[in-house]
Amino acid sequence: MNWAKGFACLVVMAMFGGIVFNQEVGRDKRLDGKAPTSAAEGKPATHKVAKKPFKIERTMTGILTAEETAEISYRPYPTVQPPPSHGSLTIRKIVEHGAKVIQGDLLVAFDTTKIDEVLDNLAMEQKVLEASIKLAEEELPLAEKSAPAELAAAETAKKRADEELKYFLEVGRAQAVKSEEMYVKSSKFYLEYAQEELRQLQKMYKANDLTEETEQMILSRQKNHVESAQFYYQSALLERDYFLKYGLPNKEKALQENQVRQELQLEKARKTLGPTAIQKRTALAKSRSDHDKNLVRLGKLHKDRSAMTIHSPLDGIVYHGKFHQGKWTHSDALENKLIANGSVSPDEVILTVVKPRPVVVHLTIEEKDVHLLKPGMPGTAKVLFHPERKLVARVTKLSSVPASPGKFAAQVRLEIGADDADLMPGMACSVKFTPYSKQDAITVPTRCLHEEDDKHFVYVMASNGKQQKREVTPGRAGGDETEILAGLREEEEILVERPSSKTSEKEKGALQ
Repeated sequence: MNWAKGFACLVVMAMFGGIVFNQEVGRDKRLDGKAPTSAAEGKPATHKVAKKPFKIERTMTGILTAEETAEISYRPYPTVQPPPSHGSLTIRKIVEHGAKVIQGDLLVAFDTTKIDEVLDNLAMEQKVLEASIKLAEEELPLAEKSAPAELAAAETAKKRADEELKYFLEVGRAQAVKSEEMYVKSSKFYLEYAQEELRQLQKMYKANDLTEETEQMILSRQKNHVESAQFYYQSALLERDYFLKYGLPNKEKALQENQVRQELQLEKARKTLGPTAIQKRTALAKSRSDHDKNLVRLGKLHKDRSAMTIHSPLDGIVYHGKFHQGKWTHSDALENKLIANGSVSPDEVILTVVKPRPVVVHLTIEEKDVHLLKPGMPGTAKVLFHPERKLVARVTKLSSVPASPGKFAAQVRLEIGADDADLMPGMACSVKFTPYSKQDAITVPTRCLHEEDDKHFVYVMASNGKQQKREVTPGRAGGDETEILAGLREEEEILVERPSSKTSEKEKGALQ
């Protein structure tokens, strides 16, 4: 009975040992699919060093684009007063999306009704300004020359007014009164003389034997003289009274008013003739300035007017929307505007003319891979449009500063033949590069490499079975493997994992 129990125990132990052995074998097969170098129980997993081909490959996605493009938009000249070309613009004609154009072909024409009206008004204003300037240029020299003469005339008129008033007050008024009195006196004397002569005639006719007819004729004539003399005498009295009551005071008042008026005219001439000339010069300068500004604005508006009919700056294909570095910005809302009578805004990119050849690939490179690429590096490109087609590619540009955080831009030129005419900017593309390749490189699994104090180490299994900590010089890393430039030889075995801290110093060995 005891023998049977012992045999059963042996069978169980054998089965358990087989399970443990199989688990160790499975664990050692994790490295490159190879069986472990030793199957001894408790021995750590190792990797046998060998030379083999080693290369680093990177496949990067990008977009086909063109080296030469031209964004099309209406860009009015900036002015202090926005012209009518600012604001929404109405499309009259526009080229279709995908159309092939040559340099000079019409791309888009906008409605010019508003700007034409403004141009007509400005042209009319320009003519008015030119006429005003010409008139002012003629008047200004005359005004400057006549100013001294006008001032002298005002001074003379003031002096004359003073003299006339003074003479009137001192001499003229009294003399005028005497003249009126003398006129009355003379009229009275003439009346008295006529009356006396009539009496003498009447007395004489009574004494003489003259015929009655002659007598009546002479008497009648003398009576008329008397009557006229009476009339003139009465008129002289009335004139004298009117002159003394109204004429003389009015003349004195008129002379006084004239003196005041001439004094004001002189003061005005002294104070305004100089500023008036300055004002005319300033007005002329302003008119010239307005003319020049108006001319500049007119020129800008003419350029705006010309820019509202846009022609293609190069040969290429028209894309509706913005096309930049292979990325095409397009929307249904924009497409709905790019029709006849549609409205767009100034400075809005509505079209892009893309020159399809030469075609290049725009790549966005992760920062960790930038060091792998260099200008001139060859590669192989594939397009999603035709995945089995392979194209020779070569790096032509590589940005030295990030295009965005963690991203760098690169440009790759493709060698395109006659069979590749269907490749167009905007298509997706991938480019495969092999930055590094070596046929007989010594490589180790990257997990076998350890770093301490900026130095790299591996643990080598010596021929005596001891573990040695050895410094190595790593090269490039690719995938899960790293090239070793110095410190290892073929056929050497290294530990896959760092020895545990329980391993004795004798088992670790000395640092080689």
